[in-house]
Order: sequence, then C-alpha cells, then structure tokens
Amino acid sequence: MNVSQAIELAGSFFIPEFLLADGLSAVESERLRTEEAIKVLRDEWFAQPLGKESFSFDLVRELADRNRTLCDLVETSDAPEAVALATRRAESNSPNLSRGMTDADLIHGVAALQHRSFKKVAREVGGNMDNLAVVYVAAPVKGTVVGIDLETTGRNPDRGYIINIGWETMELTPEATPQNGRAVYCGLPDAWEGRKIPMERVHHITPDMLAGKKPLRQDKDLQKQLVTLLSRYPFMAHNASFEDSWMMLHLNGYAEARKAGKIIPIDTRDICRRIDKDMVGLPRESRPASLENWARRRGTLDTGEVEKHLGLDDTNLMLRTVQAEFALRNMFVSSTHAEAESPNTSATHKKTGTTTTTTKSHDTKRIQTKHSPQLKTASKNLEQALLEPLATVSRGGSLELANWSASWLTQAASQLPEHLKTAVRIGSVEQGDFVASITGESNANPQVIQARLSVVDQTGLARGLACFAVALAQVSATGKLPTHSISLACFS
Repeated sequence: MNVSQAIELAGSFFIPEFLLADGLSAVESERLRTEEAIKVLRDEWFAQPLGKESFSFDLVRELADRNRTLCDLVETSDAPEAVALATRRAESNSPNLSRGMTDADLIHGVAALQHRSFKKVAREVGGNMDNLAVVYVAAPVKGTVVGIDLETTGRNPDRGYIINIGWETMELTPEATPQNGRAVYCGLPDAWEGRKIPMERVHHITPDMLAGKKPLRQDKDLQKQLVTLLSRYPFMAHNASFEDSWMMLHLNGYAEARKAGKIIPIDTRDICRRIDKDMVGLPRESRPASLENWARRRGTLDTGEVEKHLGLDDTNLMLRTVQAEFALRNMFVSSTHAEAESPNTSATHKKTGTTTTTTKSHDTKRIQTKHSPQLKTASKNLEQALLEPLATVSRGGSLELANWSASWLTQAASQLPEHLKTAVRIGSVEQGDFVASITGESNANPQVIQARLSVVDQTGLARGLACFAVALAQVSATGKLPTHSISLACFS
C-alpha cells in the first residue's frame, strides 16, 4: 500500500455494521488493510520535514480509532468463530507496535539525563551503540524526570484501549523520593458493557473499577494534561517503546510534540541492560531486564513481592529502581566527581508506602587502570607536573581548562601506534565539558574517571588527566587494548 492508497482508505465511507453483514472475513480483511494504512501514513508523516507535512497526524489517530471499532466487532461477539478469531488475533503483533526505541531515541535519552547536546553524545557513541554503556556513565545525571506506566487491554495500540495510567515526577538525586503521583482509570466503549476486561489476569482491573469512567480517546482534557506534562520533563518508562507506541495513537498532540523534540522518552529497560553489571551471565529466558527482576536485584522489591501491573505502583517501583542503579553506579552529581574518585556505594532501598529510604556505605577509592609499579610512579609524577600549568590556565575560566585538557590529551593520544589510534576518542569541548575514552576489548564494566573543571582546585583534574594518560601509555607499551573500556568525563 502506498501513501495515496492509505489516504484514500482513511477518507472512505465507514459503517462497520455493513462489513459485519458480509461476514467476519470481510471485517478481518478491512482490519489488516487499516493497520497497514496506519503504518504507511505514520512513517510518511514522520519522514516529512517538521511543519511541512502534507497531512495531519489526526488522520492516523482517526484510522486507529476506526481499527479499534473493527476489532471490537469481533472481541465483543460470543459466536464461536468470532472467539476463535479473537484468540488468533491476540497472538499476533500489529505493525504499529514498535519493537524498541531507535538508536537516535536512546542517544536523545542519555543527552536529556546528562543535560548535554545530542550531537555531543552521538559523537561519543561514534556510530557504535555498544559504546552507549560507557556514555551512560560518562557524565552525571541531573534534573527532573516523569515516570509513567500504562495498563492496556492488549499489546497492540491500534487494537486495544488504555485503561489505567500512573505517573510521578522525581528529582535525579540519591535522596529524592517520587512526588506528585497520580493514578487515572479510563473506561471502555459501550460495546464492552457487561463484559470482562481483557488482560484482567495481568492487571486485575475489573469492570467495576472502570464503571462510569470516560474512555481516554473521549477525554480531551486528560490527553492535553498528559502531553503538557510529558513535554515539560523527559519521561521514563520500562520498555518505553510500548508507552511511546500507545500514546502516539491515543493522545492528541503527542506525535506532534514528539516529532518537534518536545517529548523525550528514556527507556529504563535499556538502562538496565547496558549498565547493570549483575545481568552478565544471567540466562535470557530468566528475563533479567524485566522490572520485577531488576527491582529484586536492587533491593527495591522484596523477595516475596511481585510487580503489581498497575500504573502508579509500577511507576513508583521503576523510579526507585533506576535511582538505586544510578546510585550504585555513582551517576549522580556529588562532591566525589570533583576528585576523580568513584565511591563504592552499597545502596539499600526499603519501600515505605511511596517513599524510599536510602542507606549508603562508602569505601572511597580512586578508579585506576591496572599497570606496572613504574607506571604508577609515573602517574603520580605526572599528576604533580600538571598542577602548575592547570593553575595557570584556570585563570581563563573552566572553558579554558577544558580546551587545554582536551588538547593535552589529544597530543598524548597522537603518540599511539596507528593501529591503536582508532580506539581512542577525545571528544570536542561543548559548554565547557568533554569526554575522552579508550575502547576496550569488552564494553562490560567500563572504568569511569570523573573530574571537575574547577578554577579553584585543579587536583582532581590533574589526577584524572594523569590516570587517563597512563592508560594511554600502557596501551602504547603493550600494543594491546585494555580489557575494559576506560572513560574520562571532565565537566564544569
């Protein structure tokens, strides 16, 4: 199906009862055509330049509304052939459910967490998404996020309905607790009156809980409220492509804000998969990146507890779990960043209602690469030698410090043999920050050195530069890459 055919279908006369009179096969054929048209128009709309689209995204949402009506003709029928068709359909995937966030979306998410530019983060990734594990921890996270979770009548956004939404906001600090939590229930169309709620065995939402509630597609005020909230803060969701796909076809204005870059999703499942080192070695069939299993590993869900599959409860669990992971990985802004040190933080999170109590024990030590005693001595000597020129440069401000440090590392990296230079990246200075990295044989458990570009005290910066330079020297001396990737994040 091409774009013209999809638009023609969207504008065609639609009376679902006429289709039903021709039998279930006619209804099913129309559903397949409609779902294909939705995908064709959605892809075309996003491909066109912003503000110059040849049609409104309303056309896509209206087609999705039409498709749900077609599905309801089958889902709400007790005829044996309709029940059999509904069962087969439930096991199939619509082309309009995204299988995952795009690489660009994941990079945008990291940039939003670290308050850095997309271009800067993309350069550090360098076209290899395996590097994203290092980039996640290359700079501290900060600011406010909104967590959101949807409960639906199925997995396909163009066939089912959103019946429960939960959201909370949270500051990205180790002591913060989720705030402003809200849970909303949304009803189903009249065709579902007196029938069981699909997927009730998972979310335990009963007809009584939805009685008298307006369906989300009819609740324009709630749609507007959600789009406004999601445009204000980056939003976190576990398997964010699911929420993204559903809100795209259910919230007026969401797709438009998403395309304009006003809405930025952050996938916490991707965070888990890339930076949770405890996942290494766990069998895939055990679903180690599921929210429930991740939360158990981080102590935010007790052994006897299970994920509730209700919007607000799951949002709260997700935010507390990602907070615990960030604390464990030393990803929050703290005084230790200024000293190029990494606290070995053991965080225990205990749930009390919707609050989190965090207990920490610190065994502070410098992150060091493994090298010989001679190189250790060289590192200390180099650290001392760097203090004087850094003090001089610091008079010009933190931006001068960043430019000088990046230039100094670039010169050091230029001494490497040609076949090893491609493993080293010295990022450009943007807004006073930059990241340097050495790609190791494995991206698991990357070593991260963090140093503040302070005009008051350059000790931490000197230590970080010296440590990274010694790692370069070791690569040059051995002719081999380090076992694990090494990253130096310098920030003002």
